[in-house]
Amino acid sequence: MKNFTQNICKNFIILFISFSLISSCSYSPILDQNDRYLESGDEDAEQAINDCTKKADAYLKKFKAKIIAKETGRKSVIGGIFGGIFGFLSGGNTTSLITGLAIGTGVGASTGTLSAAGEGTITPDQTKQRYVSNCLADKGYSVIGWQ
Repeated sequence: MKNFTQNICKNFIILFISFSLISSCSYSPILDQNDRYLESGDEDAEQAINDCTKKADAYLKKFKAKIIAKETGRKSVIGGIFGGIFGFLSGGNTTSLITGLAIGTGVGASTGTLSAAGEGTITPDQTKQRYVSNCLADKGYSVIGWQ
């Protein structure tokens, strides 16, 4: 029975890490083929996207520490809850519950820190998307979506 519960915990951790990695896909704006896009061409449009993305990263960098702290805290709590549940289910006693809470909180904090630290370059949040969209609009481009 103990091996069964250990396998459940291992599978949960693998699943949790997999979901964290899956959510780290790169996003880029989809531009409308308006007059500006048609007269400038693909290369200039890509350059404008790169410029606006760099500007967004530079500007939003000052908010990154707060984002990391919030994300670390949030994932620590979630990790602690799930760790506590699995610890209690695997052992059925207070010691298992405390051990599960400690491990879950540690894994949650680590995952939260790593995912938040890479967030500016891996998964832009809505603020970054808005910044890039506004920057491109200032250059005459129209963002119709994100991929």
